[in-house]
Amino acid sequence: MPVTELFSALAVPVIGFLGVYIAWKQWKTAAYRHRMDLFDKRFEIYEATIDFILSIRGGGQVSDKCLAVFKEKTLPVRFLFNDEVADYIAEIRSQALDAQTFSQEAEGMDAGPEKIETQRKSSEARKWLYHQLDEEELNKRFRKFLDLGR
Repeated sequence: MPVTELFSALAVPVIGFLGVYIAWKQWKTAAYRHRMDLFDKRFEIYEATIDFILSIRGGGQVSDKCLAVFKEKTLPVRFLFNDEVADYIAEIRSQALDAQTFSQEAEGMDAGPEKIETQRKSSEARKWLYHQLDEEELNKRFRKFLDLGR
């Protein structure tokens, strides 16, 4: 068998193999790019959550503006995370609203046991929020979605 016939016979399988290899590499690159895009969007929500809690911790108060910004930045949470994380974000928002509501109620009350109880409820809600950062609870909830080592 002449060399030219041998090369002609091998050309088709080699070209086919190269085509498959290139397609596989493109698929891997697209999957990696998708993973990075998803990471970027998820990290924005993680970062917004930390910023929100730190803004409360800094001033001790929950402003309407901070709540609105937090809600806006975390709206896509149900599409980017599982229900557990989405419910967790909703709980953070709820605790912040409780802290805000109880704090505002206490301001208009006269001194007495009812005011002390309302202030205690506001304080408990803020402590719960601070605990999310101090005890790494936030990181535990987000870790499996933000860990690029997997």
